[in-house]
Amino acid sequence: MTAPNSFANMFKRPYIGEAANILYDYLTILNKDFSEQTGIYYSKQVFILQSSGTGKSRTLIELKDRGAAVLYMNLQPEAKQDNTYPQRDLIPAQILTEDLWCSEQDYYRRCYAFFTALFQVLRSHLLEFRKAGSKPAEIIIAWSHFMCDTESDFRQQFFIDLYTRYLEAIQFKSTNGTNAISEPPAKKHRVENPASFSEELISRRMTLSSSSESATDVPASNSERLRLRGETQMKVAYNQLVDDVPEIFNIHSNEPSLIMEFDHVQSLQKPQETFLPAHLFSRVISEISAARPEVSTWCIISSTTPKVANFSDQVKSTLPVSTRAQLSFIPFCALTLDAWAPHLNDIDPARVAEFMHIVKFGRPLWSSLAESNMTPDQILTTAGRKLCNDMPFDPKCFHHVLATLGQRFLLTIGSETHDSVENHSVAVDNHLRLYLSAGEDHKAPKTGYCSEPLLSCAVTKLVYPLDTLGHSGLFSITETALETLKVAIWNYKVELGLKGELVSRLLFLLGKDAAIREHILKREMTSQAVAPGELLDCKYLPVDVYLDITLGIKLSAQDQNSFNGWHVNFSHWATVDEIPFGRGANPEVEMQTWLLCSWVRTCAMQCLQPQFGFNKIIPMYKFEDPPALSSNLGPSPQRVSCILISDRAVKAPTSPSDIDEIVPSPTGLPGLKQPHIVILADLGLDTEGVSYKIQSPDDFLKLRIRACGLGPVTYPFLTMTMAGYLRQMIADDPEFLWMRRCTNQATYGSTTKESSWKWWKR
Repeated sequence: MTAPNSFANMFKRPYIGEAANILYDYLTILNKDFSEQTGIYYSKQVFILQSSGTGKSRTLIELKDRGAAVLYMNLQPEAKQDNTYPQRDLIPAQILTEDLWCSEQDYYRRCYAFFTALFQVLRSHLLEFRKAGSKPAEIIIAWSHFMCDTESDFRQQFFIDLYTRYLEAIQFKSTNGTNAISEPPAKKHRVENPASFSEELISRRMTLSSSSESATDVPASNSERLRLRGETQMKVAYNQLVDDVPEIFNIHSNEPSLIMEFDHVQSLQKPQETFLPAHLFSRVISEISAARPEVSTWCIISSTTPKVANFSDQVKSTLPVSTRAQLSFIPFCALTLDAWAPHLNDIDPARVAEFMHIVKFGRPLWSSLAESNMTPDQILTTAGRKLCNDMPFDPKCFHHVLATLGQRFLLTIGSETHDSVENHSVAVDNHLRLYLSAGEDHKAPKTGYCSEPLLSCAVTKLVYPLDTLGHSGLFSITETALETLKVAIWNYKVELGLKGELVSRLLFLLGKDAAIREHILKREMTSQAVAPGELLDCKYLPVDVYLDITLGIKLSAQDQNSFNGWHVNFSHWATVDEIPFGRGANPEVEMQTWLLCSWVRTCAMQCLQPQFGFNKIIPMYKFEDPPALSSNLGPSPQRVSCILISDRAVKAPTSPSDIDEIVPSPTGLPGLKQPHIVILADLGLDTEGVSYKIQSPDDFLKLRIRACGLGPVTYPFLTMTMAGYLRQMIADDPEFLWMRRCTNQATYGSTTKESSWKWWKR
């Protein structure tokens, strides 16, 4: 298990990125919308949704320097606090997230009492700062820095004071007449040792007392009276806070005055017998917003699960609590990735496999762990564990396969199944998939993995154990994972692509996996690292070796000499919407720079919009023989090229001349002045075989390859089992054939399959 101080380093290093500034500006814009469109929005609350390690908590804490009074509270479940940072805030977490077998009325009163105490203690602290002669800006800065220092005694004392006021507000009674909360361990308003107080709280948990009397036995009028008393008490405390320190709450500005931050709120999403805590909590926030709509007081709710965005859904409440509005604000997910990645000009193309280079791409967690003196192997293990939700990797588990293969091969979650939204939510919450947007209807989110080569290496560590280096056992785990993926594709849980794009992504990257292991590991029998500080799956290898092991192409000595020094390298696939070439004063240099960017982060590109004849690009780079560390780190027009791939899953044969149509020029790509390779993958053909030809027009080389069929004859690295599963992926599953046909008939002409346009065939 990773030590907490390893994660703590992420909060002690300098903050890089604009996420905190963007979030602050976002709140300002939302406050303007809320004020100008009275009664439209549910409350002044916004959700931060993103997967683990992306800097959500750090972004929240960094708001302390933006001019608002900030109160950060961590509500993470107690079971997870041993290997995370910041640590759980015991008092607010216990009040809001524990012992939730209470009645709906009691939980309302608990929330009212919590915010009553928060506003009262905040008011007293701000008045103390004022008495000390501090100016408004100084008060805000001092307060926010104290309360965002998660290890400060000031912060612990604040929560102790809040707890004392909370007990007064809750009146020690539940609606059924029993004691709702245990007596405080210490009755002093000031506690000499906050740490020991917290330890005592842990041993004396604030629990609802058991009672044989049901809350439903309480007269409804009494329950409502107590609830209304709590609501009134909270609003009085809030009004006193705003009125007594007006220099903090500027009603003439849309910029946030007070930001209450609740981090790791997943526990509030656990349904209870008669209510969902998240809904009631959200309603209380709505009542605060309605009490003083002119005041820019905001609540930020942060979580890894997209379900948190449904906090403000309609509550099937037994209580007469009115809902003023229905619209909620779009969740915020614009956190900073690649924050610690070096500039392109500072990266040597010959050293891209070095761990300290790879670890800086993607989410900031990885480089933070590296600076905390964790070893590369420990970090890869941590990443793999987080990918699988702290469970051993199970290639038979759909969610594990969606995570591991999804990160490297761009698995797209299908949208046609009843559990599509749930699959998105689980992937973001438990398996490091990124939340990209709320989707068009705010119900079906858009998610995916970013380009993170370190995470790709964590995946290969899971699927290629060191005891399977021999070719016969290399893909033993992958075979099981492919079977799981095949079933998921048949069940529409994962999208295949109209032309079988997913299958070809699997083929060409699995081929690289086999090639790098046969070329390096099988020869040297070292570890995951090729050399000290290098990662195997980010290591480049000669183009002729890649073609030999992946497609069985053995170039002649003359042809090998033409590709001498050229290497291929990719550990995962990334997507590109549009190839931005043909623009600017020097489009060739622009293209070379783009290809070099893909090379240094070891990724190949899947074109979302099909280009003229191809839809995949694998970067190539030319080194001296042998490769030497280059002093020229920038783009080199004579050293970068690519492999262009077109794939087709249909059974109709293609003309051999079709491969000649796969050229870069129609897309606006400048002509490549160095050797490049074109591959036409006819995946749907029954006949297997590979043919190639070499052309040398205009003094540069073109290698054109036609790969027919899908099996070990065409792709020698494949096992028969793998080939069978891949074929089944692009074939119609008999059990679901009727469903696929009905879908295709309803969308006439959408695909080239006969069922999409030959309506007379049933």
